[in-house]
Amino acid sequence: MEPTLIYLAIACTALAGLFYYFGFIRRDKPVYWISQSSFIALVFLVIPVLVVVLWQQEGALERLSERGITPHPAIDGSVGVTAGQGAQPVWVFETLSDSRVDLSFYADESNRKGWAIRQMNEMMVIMSKDEMIMTIMTTNSSRDNHISYTLRNQGQE
Repeated sequence: MEPTLIYLAIACTALAGLFYYFGFIRRDKPVYWISQSSFIALVFLVIPVLVVVLWQQEGALERLSERGITPHPAIDGSVGVTAGQGAQPVWVFETLSDSRVDLSFYADESNRKGWAIRQMNEMMVIMSKDEMIMTIMTTNSSRDNHISYTLRNQGQE
């Protein structure tokens, strides 16, 4: 899970508590309605969205494994809302590596159960199984490194 989202969820929960106090308990006349509105927005919109995103991130590795792909050992955690949901899922993970992730990990058949490699280089692996295509790509920048998995139907190349 992305730590910044956890911190944001904790901060929003603390703010909701403050807004509840100032809007419903203390009720200072000129601004109590702002605190009430802020409390409602946080409790019924912002916090639930953050909780759903964090919940999606938590199960991302399991959803990738269910497709027959062993998650790369350099993976640290899921990033954003790209956590492997839908008909054509996309997963994006942050890696522990300071340099580009070595995708030769997927040359071993046991790490790609039933998937056949169509193309492989240092930045990308394209595999197919039945009517599906899995693309695994690495990206690196000065700040962080990512590995992404994209699954799509073969007719949509």
